[in-house]
Amino acid sequence: MVNVCKTTDGRTDDATITTRFRVEKTARLRAAVEEAKAEIAAYRADREGRYARLVQEVRARLARRLAREEVEGVNGWFFGILSSD
Repeated sequence: MVNVCKTTDGRTDDATITTRFRVEKTARLRAAVEEAKAEIAAYRADREGRYARLVQEVRARLARRLAREEVEGVNGWFFGILSSD
């Protein structure tokens, strides 16, 4: 069996290796968290954009409907007066 440790204290080498793996794992986790945050931000921006467009469309439809109802209401009242005479 070949001993890959160069020091005489195996526990020190184990601790060094464990520390290195923990540091690498922490770095990978931090990178994954940053990537997830970026994806979440992009998703939120997309959803907010779609919601803003939907609100704009609904408001435009409502304004057109109210304008049409106002014209029809005024015309109905006016023509109602003419027909009752």
